[in-house]
Amino acid sequence: ETLSHSSNYLASRTSKMAKPSHQEQVTNFTKACVSFNEVTIPSIRSILKRLNLFLETAEVALQNALLSHTEGLLKTAITCLQEIQSIDELRDGDLEEGIVAFIQKLSAFLIVVPGHPTLGAFFILKGLLTLLDSQLWLMPGLRSMQAFSAIISLTAALSQKELPYHIGNKEVISNDELYHGESSYNEELVAISNVLVQKILDSLNQAPNSYALANQALDICNSLLTSFK
Repeated sequence: ETLSHSSNYLASRTSKMAKPSHQEQVTNFTKACVSFNEVTIPSIRSILKRLNLFLETAEVALQNALLSHTEGLLKTAITCLQEIQSIDELRDGDLEEGIVAFIQKLSAFLIVVPGHPTLGAFFILKGLLTLLDSQLWLMPGLRSMQAFSAIISLTAALSQKELPYHIGNKEVISNDELYHGESSYNEELVAISNVLVQKILDSLNQAPNSYALANQALDICNSLLTSFK
């Protein structure tokens, strides 16, 4: 774990300090750091540590325009969730909370991750949703509403003509430029958002009435109003 964090730190630090004339060397060094993490992180036992390190490394990769590495790391992180095979494994509250936190951070990061030329603009997001559908125990009770609320905020951000933020690398072209004016892009976003809203409504209807549920419902309403105002 420490080695992976250090590798990411070195890659980020080198990228920020290097002169433009050294860009090729910086890219090669960053690739080496990212590749090191790709083979090292799977050896870590803790699922949460692996999830967060894969995401952290993906961020470093994208900052250096290593798109294929970014996509591979994110897909591997999502695949890690498949290791949780039943709700019994989620009895550890820290794990349950950590998975939600990971999905929230992933949703924020996916705002700046470009779509794939053949797999589409939302292939990573759809992969995540497919996994959550197939393993419902990953998001029990109120946790599912927290996760889906974060993903709705993602779809709302992606629907804007200009994204709220971008990666500081001119080689990385975000979705607001890649799919500007494409009706199919917006139609797919609307379809995904409709599914997410329905999932939240289903979770609300199935959850027992409680003070926590009321607070969560209010948070979701605020999130929706903020996202789609």
